[in-house]
Amino acid sequence: MENTSPKVSVLVPVYNVEKYLARCLDSILGQSLKDIEVVCVDDAGPDGSAAILAAYAAKDPRVKIITKTRNEGLMMARKTAYGVARGEYFFFCDSDDYLTEGALERLYAAAKGADADVAVGEFYYENSAGRRTIGHRTGSFLRAMMSGTICTLWGSLYHRSLFDGHDYETFMNHSFSEDRLLHFQLLPYARRLVAVDSPTYVYFLNSGAMTSRRLTDAKLKEFMRAQNRCLEYMADKAEFAPAATRHYVRTLSFMLESGYDRRLVEEFAGDNVRLLSFAAMRAIVGPRLAFHTWMCARNPLYRSCASRGRKVIQTILGHRK
Repeated sequence: MENTSPKVSVLVPVYNVEKYLARCLDSILGQSLKDIEVVCVDDAGPDGSAAILAAYAAKDPRVKIITKTRNEGLMMARKTAYGVARGEYFFFCDSDDYLTEGALERLYAAAKGADADVAVGEFYYENSAGRRTIGHRTGSFLRAMMSGTICTLWGSLYHRSLFDGHDYETFMNHSFSEDRLLHFQLLPYARRLVAVDSPTYVYFLNSGAMTSRRLTDAKLKEFMRAQNRCLEYMADKAEFAPAATRHYVRTLSFMLESGYDRRLVEEFAGDNVRLLSFAAMRAIVGPRLAFHTWMCARNPLYRSCASRGRKVIQTILGHRK
């Protein structure tokens, strides 16, 4: 019997993105790898995205639409998509982002050639003016995880076996910073990982997207809860515990540097903050990052200067999502 499963299922959660959706779908459907399906989940957005999806589905049978009657958030939309996907590999694409030419073919060839469960490529950041900067995350997957540059679902190719039969906590219990927790859960199941040393994905720096805005206290709680679960999940896994701890320290450094109240961060981080002495941080992440995090946590003037420096960089590069 002929195998009708496509090589790649591209999973696209859609909510309130009518301005960018056509660009996203065009970049997927125009890929040189034609044996794909595009599973779009319309998450009950108020704009005209549904009509755009319907027009594309009418023109190309590879486009599948799942329509939700109420908005359930990004991760539930992704879960819905991967639950019906038929592909050998899954590729997650946010609906305001897009793929570079030949991206899926390069990632698929790399994964098959290395018998890998995950294939990652480099990516571009692109702001509203069209200016691009390169975002590196190739090489060792573990090294990328430790650096905090691959804690997202978008832009990577995953073998479906990493999802089949797994009820990952991130899908059910976290709606913010969920990618980080999922990656720490995925990592132990991945037998082999491969990198493509060229950009395969364009991450659009949409100033109106959720993560470009300062977190509310409620979102900060959810964010820190996800970080804590990453650390707890990897605590008994000797191979990955240092990576999890390094990422945790980097996350705390970013939060403090960004001007969030130290007491609020410590309250949600709980004992993990108090347990991370300067000596422990230096042993794990090196003296430079340890000193930076330590000073951000304890010196308001240093924290203010660091925050202003980050704002200057963000002004130059454009706002992230």
